Amino acid sequence: MKYERIIEDKDLAKYVEAYNILTHVEYIIEDALEEEMSINFCIDSDILEENTIRVQVFGDDKLCNRREHILGRNIEFVCEERVEHLNTCLSSVLQKLFNAFYNITKAHLHKHLFEDVEYMEVVLTKGISIIVQGFENTVYIPHIEDIIFIAHAHPRGYPPTPSKKDLLSMRDVIAERGLGGCVHSAQGSFCMYRVGIPTWRDYESLTLSINRGDEIRDVCSSSPNIRCFTSFTYFG
Repeated sequence: MKYERIIEDKDLAKYVEAYNILTHVEYIIEDALEEEMSINFCIDSDILEENTIRVQVFGDDKLCNRREHILGRNIEFVCEERVEHLNTCLSSVLQKLFNAFYNITKAHLHKHLFEDVEYMEVVLTKGISIIVQGFENTVYIPHIEDIIFIAHAHPRGYPPTPSKKDLLSMRDVIAERGLGGCVHSAQGSFCMYRVGIPTWRDYESLTLSINRGDEIRDVCSSSPNIRCFTSFTYFG
């Protein structure tokens, strides 16, 4: 394994900042509320653009009218008796961020899809990413703290089918409150990412499904907070 390059990109930094704000909000709510209430919130603002972000909290008054200042943004917590479309609200924010990291890593790794060794990109919470070069059938990195997203390029001629090791690596990123990861190849992409707040039960179900060698569709449906995306489109 050797370092290929470090990427500092304005678009990447913008989406990393938005993701960092989201996880800060998640931790604030989890610290304030009972465990079973931790998922009951909704961001009612554009987390990418707005300076003041309004967070609706459902079913508890511990955060009513609380204000925080996170990464240069004002965060306002508002208590609601009922939050409309609660689950789709959080998942839509995570989906938007996933779409961004999917497209960014696919673009960064595009030139490596036609080489004979694997490459990996690691997106970090500090707003940069690192690309490393691996070997023909594997690529690995030493333990790195604060990973948001991982993606690696399969060599030419290989489909984007994830290995057991790939799936476990994506699981580990999600378990540490990252977003997920992708496998890119010249034939398309496979990705796994979170659309909710991961729980210990999610981790156990996902681990069990991966270790017993379930079909990909069964692995992806093993947790309601996990979603998979597959695209088999040739990258020219």
